[in-house]
Amino acid sequence: MGWFRILIATIIGGIGKLLGRKGWFFIIAGRQVALIDDFAGTMPPYHRHVVLGPKDPDKVCDMIKEKTGVDAVIIDANDLHKADCVGASKGVDKEYVEKLFWTTLQVTQNSKRLLWL
Repeated sequence: MGWFRILIATIIGGIGKLLGRKGWFFIIAGRQVALIDDFAGTMPPYHRHVVLGPKDPDKVCDMIKEKTGVDAVIIDANDLHKADCVGASKGVDKEYVEKLFWTTLQVTQNSKRLLWL
């Protein structure tokens, strides 16, 4: 990631917005930029810092599994109802994890709605 790549991504992202297309900035800027959480999107004690995503998320998940014996995943999720399984230990289907994540979220949201009835 360099300043020139971010500049080009900003210009192309702006063109995408004018055309009603989302995500062009992140396609050009790259996955590492998309993984950045700013201070408003993190939990204490990191809520005052920019948090980068792991450099090798699959390797991090494999290390967690090696130490704990439990499969691990790293999900990048936001309040815009988008989630990306960026890392998983060997043998874990990332697409399945994303579907499972959204199914669980929808059930949780529906349960909260039922409480209000």
